Amino acid sequence: MVKTKIMFLFAAILSASVIASIFLTAHVVTSAQPTTSGFKYNNYVCTYYNKWNGHGYEQSQLVGCSHNVVYNNGINMTRDMLGYDANYSIRNITLCNASTTVGVPVAGGNEACTVYAGCGMVSKEGTYGVIQTSGGNWTVYTTFTSTCSNAITNLTRLTNSSGSAFSGNTFNLVNLSSNDQLTVNWTISVS
Repeated sequence: MVKTKIMFLFAAILSASVIASIFLTAHVVTSAQPTTSGFKYNNYVCTYYNKWNGHGYEQSQLVGCSHNVVYNNGINMTRDMLGYDANYSIRNITLCNASTTVGVPVAGGNEACTVYAGCGMVSKEGTYGVIQTSGGNWTVYTTFTSTCSNAITNLTRLTNSSGSAFSGNTFNLVNLSSNDQLTVNWTISVS
């Protein structure tokens, strides 16, 4: 009989505890959770090789397209450009000289890159174009015409006018002869 009373008391306490916890958790006011809207950055680079045959350019050959690495500095530039400063126009395209050591882009932007200072491969402002099919998409592109033989490259950077790198990408190694062309087309999408 004592065992039955203890079991009954135990069941009653357990039931009361469960009911109390359900009641209390249903009426607890939790702090408001922040809501966020995602900002997504997509970027890829396509490069095209135009061979000079002595009389004109042969049909462009796609070297390749691939996604890039946005640098930490590029994230800050995006913040500044979207937030408060209009001096961060990211329209310059730079090529790195692959006859020296060229690294693989990393977020720190500190991979090996000797920027071309001649041979028709000098950093320059690309053409900016809005892609009308959806909001937040644009391109920056330019064509470099080699003025040297053996102008080797496989790394491009998108920079602002002062040379601060926004992002970088590698592509298949290209060895340009005099008058050969390389078109670099950055496509950027934010959503």
